[in-house]
Amino acid sequence: MPQVPTTFQAFDANGVKQSFDADLNSTSGALTPHHVVEVAGLAASVSNPLPVGPSSVTAKAGAAHAVVTGGTPVIAVTASTVIGGGLIHNPSTASEVLLIDIVNAAQSTAPGTNGTTFDLPIGGTFEIPPGLTNQVSVNAASSAHAFVCLIW
Repeated sequence: MPQVPTTFQAFDANGVKQSFDADLNSTSGALTPHHVVEVAGLAASVSNPLPVGPSSVTAKAGAAHAVVTGGTPVIAVTASTVIGGGLIHNPSTASEVLLIDIVNAAQSTAPGTNGTTFDLPIGGTFEIPPGLTNQVSVNAASSAHAFVCLIW
């Protein structure tokens, strides 16, 4: 069984590209890493695999999809709703930026007095971090500013 030394690259949980070396068995396709990967002090193996995300997700609408009254924030994702991630999209047909805040109520301008409100440009998409338990607040200058909010 010939072994082919190979270098692979993968993204870690923090989104940083990491390289690792392994031998690829050209007959069976099995990888044998040159170092032991540990998670919580346990070596990764067939009986103790590395943790992975869910094999499928179901998207659903967030708690709001429009700023009802300009200058008054709405809650797009409620607090303590543990989610696998999501997105808020400011449509390309919008006439202004959307204001997002994942710590406090979204203010009328970024960064706001708390320093946590940020602009989502026209046509822009904000990816809601997986596992977020804070509320996600959205604001806009105009009333009836529609946006897309999906969570999974």
